[in-house]
Amino acid sequence: MTNVDYTDINDFNDVWVKNYYEKAIKRQSPEQILTHLRRTSRDNARTPMQWDDSASAGFTTGKPHQKPVGNYKEINVKQQSEDPSSILNAYKHLIRLRKHGHLHSVLVNGDFKLISPKNKDLFVFERKKDDVTVLVVANFRAHEIRYKLPYLPKAIHYDNYGLAEISKEIVLLPYQALVLEK
Repeated sequence: MTNVDYTDINDFNDVWVKNYYEKAIKRQSPEQILTHLRRTSRDNARTPMQWDDSASAGFTTGKPHQKPVGNYKEINVKQQSEDPSSILNAYKHLIRLRKHGHLHSVLVNGDFKLISPKNKDLFVFERKKDDVTVLVVANFRAHEIRYKLPYLPKAIHYDNYGLAEISKEIVLLPYQALVLEK
């Protein structure tokens, strides 16, 4: 789900927002205030769950407590459940990886070591426990990045693009994340 896309102060359902608006309108335009509130309002965490593309995002057959975010027809649980590369299914995969199987212990209790701490484009860390080592490499940029791994991994347990191949030197696509086993 995304932040609210409200275009009218009356769409918000937060007393603090209404009070903020009344004070801010003396020195800012309504559009400036709404732009700020769309990013910062607590209502972002209070919108109805977007279950499907039906009326009120499938949250209720009655009147919802708050206006749903306008993109509920495109972004909703039903759509995400049916898309194997969705954010919802990525989280499900990562949770399964952490909770079940032979990587559970290392991911939960393994020693943490930051790799390449000066690299401003990538977040790379290692979890190690007993004889199991997991390396996580995440590209936080909107462009490809070449990276030389500290070792050749034996397995890829997660790749949000599904394109990675086992190699010591990799090219990470924009916002690509990998979970590798040594």
